Amino acid sequence: MYPLMDRCIMKLVNYLDQQTIGVSGEEAVIDPKAVIIGFTIDVIACTSFATETDTNGDRTNANDPLLKHSETIFAFNGFKIAAVFALPRRVLNLLNITTWFDQNSFDYFINLTKQILQQRKLEEGTSTKRNDFVQLMVDSFVYDDALQNTDYSKLTASANEDFSETKSLETSDSFQPTKHKLSEDDIIAQSILFFAAGFETTASTLTNCLFELAKYPDVQNKLFEELNSNLADFLTDEAMTSQEYFEIVVNGSPYLDATIKETLRRYPPAIRIERRITSEKGYTISGVHLPKDTLIEISAYAVHHDSEYFPEPFVFKPERFLPENRQNLKPYSYIPFGQGPRNCIGMRFAYQEIKLFLAKVIRRYRFSTTPNTPQKLSFKPGSLLLN
Repeated sequence: MYPLMDRCIMKLVNYLDQQTIGVSGEEAVIDPKAVIIGFTIDVIACTSFATETDTNGDRTNANDPLLKHSETIFAFNGFKIAAVFALPRRVLNLLNITTWFDQNSFDYFINLTKQILQQRKLEEGTSTKRNDFVQLMVDSFVYDDALQNTDYSKLTASANEDFSETKSLETSDSFQPTKHKLSEDDIIAQSILFFAAGFETTASTLTNCLFELAKYPDVQNKLFEELNSNLADFLTDEAMTSQEYFEIVVNGSPYLDATIKETLRRYPPAIRIERRITSEKGYTISGVHLPKDTLIEISAYAVHHDSEYFPEPFVFKPERFLPENRQNLKPYSYIPFGQGPRNCIGMRFAYQEIKLFLAKVIRRYRFSTTPNTPQKLSFKPGSLLLN
């Protein structure tokens, strides 16, 4: 996905350059959320839906269906959300409620994915080879026997893992696995999930990060100095395509990593995490017995702002997450992507996108507040996301 993200970042840079060039003092006032949403739409469009867009550059085209439905799919309806959580499926079917997303936008992405799959079928056997999320699923398969004979219960990806490290599970050589392609429904479902989980959450995180960097110029200066020092050898935009640049940004910039993690601590995009008790015996914690199928809801925001785990929880301090301070972090107190075997499947994708974005824009632009910038961010009431 790196080359695809790289192209989207350059589109964003071109747009921001147009906003600043020719302006007195090379300063411009921007709406960061709108601009970053344009960037994340470009990323998700090319990585998930094989569609090339330039949302910021083509902002005047209000009739662009991808832009329109990207912005409206998260127009949550309070009644639908309450119904989805409170009513059984048979009642929801009678009410014709299939999703809490905007139905028209939801249907648009279903049809878009179907069109892409039809195009991929036409391209089979040709020299055309795509490198995106849809193609990965089209080419993917699972092994029935491998799933049965391998213990996946402890498989997890940690936010502290080196991105270059690859871990695998050993399976027996004695079985002859059967290859199964994912179905069309599987691919459609995963594509929409990929979009829903990776578009608004990433846009909100980047917006919140730029807000804190503008509010705390000393943090912005430290981040700039680290990136400028680490990437001093990469002076041209073309150099971004190198593997060495990627490794330095994604794995070799601890203050960048700490800044992003502190942003996610202050503003976890998913404000709550759900887990269901699966043990037949249930589970007892703090003297309270929880029977099987009990649904546990965890407030990520509350945990992240508990002074027992994070002193001065409402102060933006990336130093909490520097390697030398990692021993001060309590296990399971940092959960923007969940934890354990069922943590967010898009975690590495999100970190990569955010890091590549910041590595480019922080070295190129300086962000500061305006007289109209609020001292404290406010969020949509009743939303499932902190946006």
